[in-house]
Amino acid sequence: MVNKKTILGLFFLTPLFLLTAGDRLSILEETASLCEQGSSSECYSLGALHLNGVSDLNISKNTSSAILAFKKSCDAKSEKSQKACAALGGIYSGYYDEHLKNGEKAIEYFGQACLLGAGEICYSVGTLYLSGTSTTKSQPLAKEYYLSGCMLKDEKSCNALDDLTAPAPSLLKHKEDVNGSV
Repeated sequence: MVNKKTILGLFFLTPLFLLTAGDRLSILEETASLCEQGSSSECYSLGALHLNGVSDLNISKNTSSAILAFKKSCDAKSEKSQKACAALGGIYSGYYDEHLKNGEKAIEYFGQACLLGAGEICYSVGTLYLSGTSTTKSQPLAKEYYLSGCMLKDEKSCNALDDLTAPAPSLLKHKEDVNGSV
């Protein structure tokens, strides 16, 4: 039987074919049990297992189970929560299944990932608002998310924020015409 301390080590470091069927089942059961007990990290891991499916663990792809596990992790607002929230945003953006596409939920979960410190996700949300993809187009909200991402040291967010706050080219041209140079 695999104990709690070695569960993730076995899962990530040992080729699954070297584990016995009992150990494989134990990994899944232990991960599910720890998720039920409130471990955000284990809920995220369980969601990832269900989202992708792992034939060596006899886990078939099950997006509904992945959503439940990711929601538990996202709601916990812990270290792994930003990844779980981002995964939910990906699910609801239609990335994994077009039938689950829901722009409002995608923005909601991507926004939560941003608030939890995922700077690259802040950039993505800003871009969605700037383009009007999956949501109503809003330059002020795009700027807000780009600023959040920039404050989290995401370079793409900082560049996008610079682009939005730079003077319009037509204003620069007008300034050149008036002053003879910029």
